[in-house]
Amino acid sequence: MHAIHATTLVSLMTLLTMATAHAETYRCISQGQTVYQETPCRQDQQAAGTVQPASQPTAQDSAAARTRLKQQQEELRRIDQQRQHETELAAKQQRNIAAKAERQKLACDKASLQLRWAKEDLRQATPAKEAKARQKLKRQQEKTSLACAQR
Repeated sequence: MHAIHATTLVSLMTLLTMATAHAETYRCISQGQTVYQETPCRQDQQAAGTVQPASQPTAQDSAAARTRLKQQQEELRRIDQQRQHETELAAKQQRNIAAKAERQKLACDKASLQLRWAKEDLRQATPAKEAKARQKLKRQQEKTSLACAQR
């Protein structure tokens, strides 16, 4: 007998739940606030209409929603792949720029060192070799200017 009582109670609860799921919802205004409730508006509330429960989607609606979801997921995957590709490309470009700047810095440093050596050679040159040392210094100044110009 106890088992029958529990089954009856569960059935009754299910029916009540189904009944309230399809009941109207009343929209009332109380003290300037919109209130939603299952019972009609009280006298101290202003009726603002009812809200009808949403209908259950059809099988077609569900299938269409699943199709749209798959399309959106595919689009998201494609966008993520494109973003990742662009990020990798930008990182590669940054590495190339950094490598080029490093090569330019090394070339400038090398040219500056050779310029310093050319100046030392001119200071230590004998009068017979002074003209050749000046020409070497002038050429090295030009090379240094070119190597260090974009720095």
